[in-house]
Amino acid sequence: MMTRVIIPFLLLVLSGCASVTGYHFEPDSTNDAKALISYSVDDFEGDSWLRTEPVVNMGHANAVYHLRAHYGRDNALTFIQVYVNFRTSDWYFFNDAVMKAENVRFIPIDREVVSGGYVHEDFAIEIDLETLKRMSGKDTLIKLKGKRGEYVFSTNKYLSSAFLAELENRNI
Repeated sequence: MMTRVIIPFLLLVLSGCASVTGYHFEPDSTNDAKALISYSVDDFEGDSWLRTEPVVNMGHANAVYHLRAHYGRDNALTFIQVYVNFRTSDWYFFNDAVMKAENVRFIPIDREVVSGGYVHEDFAIEIDLETLKRMSGKDTLIKLKGKRGEYVFSTNKYLSSAFLAELENRNI
């Protein structure tokens, strides 16, 4: 009788402790990357978003990122961004991003402490279409600079390539 109660209870506790990561590993092909892209329209605001699911490169596991493009009410492309959720056990206070031979704009979004002593720093790196085209040809390193240090991570060429193709299909 006691075993009938304990085993389901333990299963319930263990499944409750399981975490949902909220991200995917980087794709190995453009076809795999296409499955990670979605387009949504905000019926209230009249604008729309093209975005990828969040991905992580296990060589740079602290930076979970996704690509996103915003379209205004007139369906014109407003901006393209690499949106980053940086997860670590200490603050970096990021305030800039650098890519080799590229002009990018750093946009701070949010900083918060989450359970377990981890901190999340959310920010966007605004890029232009030409930069995205170059990113689609090779994995691209991005250097993040902050008050307490620097961090380098890479974006996946397959994700960038599939995202670029979808942008071009939408007649930017």
